[in-house]
Amino acid sequence: NDATKDMRLIDFEYTRLNYVYFDLANHFNEYPGLDCDYDKYFPDREHCERFVREYLTQGRKLAALTAVTTSLNDELTQTLLSSIAKVSDKEVQEATDLVMFFTLVSNITWA
Repeated sequence: NDATKDMRLIDFEYTRLNYVYFDLANHFNEYPGLDCDYDKYFPDREHCERFVREYLTQGRKLAALTAVTTSLNDELTQTLLSSIAKVSDKEVQEATDLVMFFTLVSNITWA
């Protein structure tokens, strides 16, 4: 959503929750489409890390939001969510490493 800068992932391909890094890897594997030109269309590491960082951040916000009581005002809630949702560079790098590994698993699965 360009106005709110929100992104929603809807996974219509699976009937149950899969290992999250496999699903993210499969998402990146879809970039080349039917052309299968991975050199041209597969996202670079920087793109993957930005995506993974946002994914982890939003996941933490969602988890925190469910734990926050409705008695807090919006500004305080947003401040709390922002501090809880901070994701370290190390976490992003480690998660992206796992996603990159699972791109291979995803390719084998769909081969």
